[in-house]
Amino acid sequence: MYGIVILLSLIGNVAVLLVVARNKRMHTPTNYFIVNLAVSDIMVTSSCTWVDLVNSLTDGWVLGAFFCKLNSFAQGTCLSCTTRGDQELS
Repeated sequence: MYGIVILLSLIGNVAVLLVVARNKRMHTPTNYFIVNLAVSDIMVTSSCTWVDLVNSLTDGWVLGAFFCKLNSFAQGTCLSCTTRGDQELS
């Protein structure tokens, strides 16, 4: 199930980026906000989702102390990208 979610997330969000990047007509403030959300979602998918899968499949944290800190930083960064984009829109 995780694999399907990760794959669909990456495919869908990359598609959003390509559509907006290739069509000049799509270069609007609203679409830039959607691109920001797609980039944030790609960051979450690539840095956090698979870590949750590994954590669910194993007993305890097996990725080490450094990766624990790195993953926490990545999750915080992804969250701030999303919320910052929300603030800019409003």
